[in-house]
Amino acid sequence: MISHSRVLAINCDSLSCEIMKNLVLAGTGFIGIVDDKIIDEKDMDNFFISKNDIGAKRGEICINNLLELNPDVKGEFFESNSSEFLNSVHIPTFDLIVASNMDDVNSIKLGF
Repeated sequence: MISHSRVLAINCDSLSCEIMKNLVLAGTGFIGIVDDKIIDEKDMDNFFISKNDIGAKRGEICINNLLELNPDVKGEFFESNSSEFLNSVHIPTFDLIVASNMDDVNSIKLGF
């Protein structure tokens, strides 16, 4: 059942946010976002980020905006880079991982 699923996005770019949006609207139970970037002009292609957000934590802004779409979905922002997070105890707790813009080394860690 999707309402019991836990989905993680690694790197909060426009593609991963669009995927997460669809999962939130479908009623995914829990979403997590791993990101360590600060919003700048390059992020203006992301529907969940505005010019007023420049200088803020990208993952935090995205998860807050995503969670507004469905009050039944819970979520958490993990301020970390993908390399550090992939070695954490959190990874096995997720049913699905959406990974975007990852380097080869970290993609191999996930089994891509």
